[in-house]
Amino acid sequence: MSVLLTLTSLLLYLFAAGFYGTRLLLTDAQEKSLSVPRWLVRVGIVVQFFAIGAYCITVKRSPFAGMFGTLSFAGWSIAVAFAVFELRLRVGVAGAIALLCASMFLFRALLFSGEVASTDTVLRNPLITLHVAAILISFGLFVIAFAASLLYLWQDRELKRKRVRTAFRRLPSLQTLDKTAWSAVAVALPLMTIGLALGMVRVFGTGLAHTPAQWFLDPHTIMSFLAWGVYIFYIGARLGAGWYGNRLQYILIIGMALVLSLTFAPSLPHRFV
Repeated sequence: MSVLLTLTSLLLYLFAAGFYGTRLLLTDAQEKSLSVPRWLVRVGIVVQFFAIGAYCITVKRSPFAGMFGTLSFAGWSIAVAFAVFELRLRVGVAGAIALLCASMFLFRALLFSGEVASTDTVLRNPLITLHVAAILISFGLFVIAFAASLLYLWQDRELKRKRVRTAFRRLPSLQTLDKTAWSAVAVALPLMTIGLALGMVRVFGTGLAHTPAQWFLDPHTIMSFLAWGVYIFYIGARLGAGWYGNRLQYILIIGMALVLSLTFAPSLPHRFV
């Protein structure tokens, strides 16, 4: 059941991404059709919520007992983050990027649908659940910042080349895109910090099979702290050094590259199977 529901959400997100992408080609008279992708996203979020719930009931663990549940939750987090920002700041075009990322996570999750979930008792610890959930939710928000940064760079480049296209009338302003990226990071960074802190508490506070040294030297841990450092630098560059414009957007792209690398980084302490 969880696999079928996840596949349904994947298709809904893909269709919504396509609708948002074609927004640039719509005439003003067709703007009402934008309600379609909004409802596709909302339905997809609800369906994915039940998919994650069905998985938890099946494995009798948190969704983080296996790659299928973990990646499903990551994709769901991206969709929820986008829905919130689209409602608040009307950055629908960013959905073409954000929802495509969510779909990629769900597609990869489906590749692990046959995986046997871990039965390790460590997964029953609420600290582990909060640790992973906080980090994955922050990842969803970082994807929104990434989408906004790409649109910012594209629009800024075309404006500097004096290629003012009709499509730009339907793009959020540079100020709105910058605000979107900043707001997403401002919420995501504290969540990521909490997630990393909970991981450290778990490692140092209880006896695990892996030593603290193994945890800190793990590629997954190293990449996590590198990504955290990049977003700390983004905050500092904006507030402390007074950076603005393209330089800030490039920092976000580097941060997103590190975040995505976490899904492929080899890890022993972060696998329980």
